[in-house]
Amino acid sequence: MGWTDEFEHLFPASRTIAALSAEERIRRIRADRWINYPRAEQALAKLEALLAFPQRARMPNLLIVGASGMGKTMIVEKFARDHPSHFDKATGRMHMPVIVVQMVAGPDEARFYKRLLAAIGAPEPPRATLSVLESLTLRLLSEIRPGLSGDRRGT
Repeated sequence: MGWTDEFEHLFPASRTIAALSAEERIRRIRADRWINYPRAEQALAKLEALLAFPQRARMPNLLIVGASGMGKTMIVEKFARDHPSHFDKATGRMHMPVIVVQMVAGPDEARFYKRLLAAIGAPEPPRATLSVLESLTLRLLSEIRPGLSGDRRGT
């Protein structure tokens, strides 16, 4: 009796997973999973609309509020996965449609710019003043031209 017979009561995709080692099955069980639900669909649809919104002086925005463990970070991470960064060979530049920044407790402007630089993969200049951090970040963002950038706080 082969593993296909042993697991024939499972869906085909699950049979392969069931045949893995115990260690690998446990690793898969512990991994994050996207579970779709109506409020998450609404948030993702709103984020899609914001990404497609034409540029103007005062861009619309979205604030997602909820208790800890309610899925705010998962929504943002799913959206970022759905819009991955890519290198444009024609321009020689990286394009990041979505930039996600995890902010620390007690954020200030300098920390925000440092986290944003880290999120886009730019080195942080040593002992940079706030004005240097700001101008460097804004210059790099104008080159990357994100469609959406945001602050993801673990609240």
